Amino acid sequence: MRLSLRFLLPLIFVLTVIAYALLPLVDRLTLTWSRKDLDSRSHLITETLRDSLLPLVQNSSRGKIESLFVRATRDEKLLALGYCDPQLRLIYKTVTFPGEVECKKFVKQAGDTGEVLELPNATVHVASILLEDDGAAQGYLILVHDMSYVKRRSRDTKRYIFYLFLLLGIVISGVTVFIAQMSWRGWMSSIQTLLKGQGIFKAGMSKSSPELK
Repeated sequence: MRLSLRFLLPLIFVLTVIAYALLPLVDRLTLTWSRKDLDSRSHLITETLRDSLLPLVQNSSRGKIESLFVRATRDEKLLALGYCDPQLRLIYKTVTFPGEVECKKFVKQAGDTGEVLELPNATVHVASILLEDDGAAQGYLILVHDMSYVKRRSRDTKRYIFYLFLLLGIVISGVTVFIAQMSWRGWMSSIQTLLKGQGIFKAGMSKSSPELK
């Protein structure tokens, strides 16, 4: 048993260190992939709404714009929508639009790349995309996505990694103990054979290991 522990304890220690080292990497990779996914999603939604939104903005049709925004935010991931004019003033928005999201701050900093914002009750992805008509800037569409699913995905991934390393540790430990026990038994058998005098000068000794000879 002590011989087995000499193999198992370092193995368990190394696997534990590797698992803990991987967890922050999993968080970073999950967040990076999710941000890229939401950036692409924001552009797709903007392209879908552009043709309907621009004429309404030009005609200042507040009711129709708000109705269009409400229908778009029925998507479970899209939390809120807002429209900023070229002077970076928030003109139209849904009732779910966070007060912490300001046109001047996010249009200048984020541009076409989304930014992660920590709110008191949620983590959101904020993307601002320029709306153009015949090359002229017509304003910015602000899209706010809920990122709670990202945390769930990261938590699930961590759990899978834990189970993977647990299973890997069990399998490797079993193989290691098996090999150690077989080696120990082979060694003891050879020693016993030698001590009984059935050794070096007998034909049966030819079956012993080369190392023992």
